[in-house]
Amino acid sequence: MKILNQLTTQFLHCFAPETAHHLAIKMLRHLPAQNVLSDIDSNIFSQELLGMKFTHPLGLAAGFDKNADVFDKLGQLGFSFVEVGSVTPRPQPGNPKPRLFRLPEQQAIINRYGFNSEGLDYMAQHLQQYPRTCITGINLGKNKETTNYADDFLRNAEVLCTLGDYFVVNVSSPNTPGLRDLQTPEALAPIIDGIQDIIRRKKPGLPLFVKISPDMTVPQETALLEFLITKAVNGIIISNTTLSREGVEGSKNAAEAGGLSGPPLKERTTAMLRRAYKITQGKLVLIGCGGISSGLDAYEKLRAGADLLQIYTSFVYHGPLVIRKILVELAELLKRDGVKNVREIIGHL
Repeated sequence: MKILNQLTTQFLHCFAPETAHHLAIKMLRHLPAQNVLSDIDSNIFSQELLGMKFTHPLGLAAGFDKNADVFDKLGQLGFSFVEVGSVTPRPQPGNPKPRLFRLPEQQAIINRYGFNSEGLDYMAQHLQQYPRTCITGINLGKNKETTNYADDFLRNAEVLCTLGDYFVVNVSSPNTPGLRDLQTPEALAPIIDGIQDIIRRKKPGLPLFVKISPDMTVPQETALLEFLITKAVNGIIISNTTLSREGVEGSKNAAEAGGLSGPPLKERTTAMLRRAYKITQGKLVLIGCGGISSGLDAYEKLRAGADLLQIYTSFVYHGPLVIRKILVELAELLKRDGVKNVREIIGHL
């Protein structure tokens, strides 16, 4: 399995990044998926949050399976949860190509996809067609040209409410003009209120998350977190990609526009988690996302306050076996510290 993983990853990296992404989706759809965690004891990892049972804390972030093409296969690989999207009500091509760039020295990626999406109906069809093999979240976006922004989020929610296990409101991508301006109480309130009304009607108890940007000032971040507590959302994803180029200065492709992901984001998002945990005090589920490629990275995020974790860039660079690597290393750290279940270390710096 290890050799096959290496060969497949090397093969995909012979192609331009976006071509490799499309090939990876096709391979996952048409080839059998082998679970890389079949011999791992999940007792140390299992937890129940918001009525959902997670076999371990590691999931796949939105952006990889944009159109719900392979969420079932990703679950079969071993992810505890997979987030599809971002989805927009109407199909849209996204930004002009090229729009995805590797920074191999830092194991990082810059993307400016711009919510390329096959649209709501396409995703709904796939969510109905393929079985859910793990917890499946749906990341909601808006079309670029939409001016009444709340309408797009509510249309997505109305159609998809019964087809997933949780919703995410994405107002933090840097690649759709004006989207990050919605990270204010005034702009978010009608979106959250409207989606919660839909949830009450169609699937009571469906968890609602908000994904936030790492590029806010600390006062902006604090105000947003305090508002989200009052709106009774269920959780926050920390965080989306960054416009900062700290840690990649002078690297090839570093000057490309778009959001940066991978190890250069790790310290920033871990610091955000610490601040968020201090403010929320367990009232909201926190998902840590940004720069996780080892068990130690995961351990630090959990101790900073993350209940769950998401990867993306490390999966692109290292393939499915990175899931196993992270969890094996994390289990070793937990056992070293005498931890019987991962819940014991969350927020314990």
